[in-house]
Amino acid sequence: MKPISHNFRPLSENESKQLDSLRGFSALAVLVGHTNQIVVAPAYDKLSPWFGLLSQSAVMVFFVMSGFLIAKSIKGNIARHDGNLLLRKYLSDRVIRIWPPLLFSVVLMALLYQLAPAVFPSGSNAFLPAERNALARQAFIFEPTQMLGAALALNDFFTDTPSSNGPLWSLSIEVWYYVLAAIIAWPRGWWKILSVPAATALFYVGWNNDQFYYYLPVWWAGYALSELHDRHWIPPAKYLRAATAAFSVAAAAFAYKSLTVADARSAWHFLVLFNVTTGLCFAAILGLLLSGAIRVPTAFAPAAAYSYTLYIVHMPLLLFAFGIFQTTIQSSTALSIVAGVSFVPAIVWISKAASRIFENRPLVRSILPVFR
Repeated sequence: MKPISHNFRPLSENESKQLDSLRGFSALAVLVGHTNQIVVAPAYDKLSPWFGLLSQSAVMVFFVMSGFLIAKSIKGNIARHDGNLLLRKYLSDRVIRIWPPLLFSVVLMALLYQLAPAVFPSGSNAFLPAERNALARQAFIFEPTQMLGAALALNDFFTDTPSSNGPLWSLSIEVWYYVLAAIIAWPRGWWKILSVPAATALFYVGWNNDQFYYYLPVWWAGYALSELHDRHWIPPAKYLRAATAAFSVAAAAFAYKSLTVADARSAWHFLVLFNVTTGLCFAAILGLLLSGAIRVPTAFAPAAAYSYTLYIVHMPLLLFAFGIFQTTIQSSTALSIVAGVSFVPAIVWISKAASRIFENRPLVRSILPVFR
């Protein structure tokens, strides 16, 4: 394996704002989708399949964006250090980016778990039985082994993802993609020999989590686009438009199958195919954006500053809020919608406030000198 070229093309201000807007919009889309699943669906579940597909699509956008931005981070690191990846800097950047908000989410789950019996109508961590449709969760659960696995980004590889924070399923996969990227980007000296068994060991661990393999092409599509962007060559717009159309048709077909096939396992496999084709479709759209063939509105760019925190704290907050007001809202479609519309801005506000601390990199570095 050859070291990655240290040619580096930073994003323009306009490109950066558009990508930030896509990240912010995707985080808000996941929040809206899960608000429907947790708050509205117990009273009215007809739209749940569509909101579910919306949430899944948004996560695929995150995967593509993650691959693209990690490649930019690696190439910028290499460009600043005479053509060599400074691994310590790369790892410290990932740690201060990922773990402060992640550990905050784990502490938040523990706190809400302790508070639930005092404010839930059941007097315990369980939700009351559903009057109309199935609940998203039966109880607000805090299982120490699962929480430890999530805190170490090992969930779904060695432990289950906490049921009170399902979105963490994708975070552990991304973390291991970051590790794989570092293994490939740092083959110098003796590491040229060890990088092969290291990558092999990582793929072996990946067998514990099928989704690590399923979504690898989506993540690497973003990574490849970053490489092409650095080389000032993006495929012609006509080919990217053709790819967008082809993947859109495929995604629509797989979505239909996932919603109509009777067997649950087959439905899940069609959902995976929907996700992959949706992710590749977005990669083609991102190529169009980077080539200047299209523009996306930048209205959601401010949400990028707290999108990560929002993604990993919104579900426990939704479950907790639903538990408090369950008896009021679950019997009325109108009240469930009003509650959902009320919860969304409140959770955005909490996430935004928390991100000012836990996504504040200078602050984190000042508290943890080892990462300076």
